Amino acid sequence: MYFALVVLTLIVGASLALSTVLISQIRIVRGMERSVAAFYAADTGIEHALSIIMGGGTITEGGGNLENQTNYTYLIGLVTPGIVNPCEARYFHYCITSTGIHSPVGGIVEVRRVIKAGN
Repeated sequence: MYFALVVLTLIVGASLALSTVLISQIRIVRGMERSVAAFYAADTGIEHALSIIMGGGTITEGGGNLENQTNYTYLIGLVTPGIVNPCEARYFHYCITSTGIHSPVGGIVEVRRVIKAGN
């Protein structure tokens, strides 16, 4: 009788330990999923900003919402004499900073086009 009780206690303890590990791993995977979604949202902002720059547009900031409850914002810093922008554009032709948010996780991507020496 006592042996059965000891074995049952060990089985229950092992089950509880295993379930604790599994629950923590599920939380980690969910966090990674949100992080990847935030990164790709920030990348979408970069693509949107690049399409504006390549099309000759003059918009310097914007954003949007994606289908998976993720959103992005972007800020374009262009070289304009006498005006300071967030990317210190004196070294760059343009600089784009994009932030993606998939609550509660965020990701930031920055792209710079460097001015070649002598230009």
